[in-house]
Amino acid sequence: ARISIKQTLENVFIRELRDFQIHAVHHLLTVENGANFSVPGSGKTTVALAYFQILKQQGKLDSLLVIGPTSSFQPWEDEFKECLGRSANSMRLAGKPLVERLECYLVANRYELILLTYHTAANDIESIIRMLKGRKYLTR
Repeated sequence: ARISIKQTLENVFIRELRDFQIHAVHHLLTVENGANFSVPGSGKTTVALAYFQILKQQGKLDSLLVIGPTSSFQPWEDEFKECLGRSANSMRLAGKPLVERLECYLVANRYELILLTYHTAANDIESIIRMLKGRKYLTR
């Protein structure tokens, strides 16, 4: 399993995965609905991005939806670039008026990384459900 994960990510994933991260990616690939509750600083974002990249290569995913505090947006974009060697085509949905957010949901399929705050997600649940039905997402 470790070798195939490394081989799958070989030319597309820049960051070197540690053994425990490879194990975590393998676990996520083998269970239907996995979760990673590792300690802070253990590389959970890296694991999520490796998992995302593998599923994207397999045609099982198109985009990554992250719901978190606004302060997490830049770190997600930075980690994406550090792991995948390129900037994410990302969309941030926080602090925008409702009309603008609704327009963003309509064009969400143009983005591979969508970043929402908890507050925005709670307010826009119906729009998010419609968006999720239109594409294959990994949610974090």
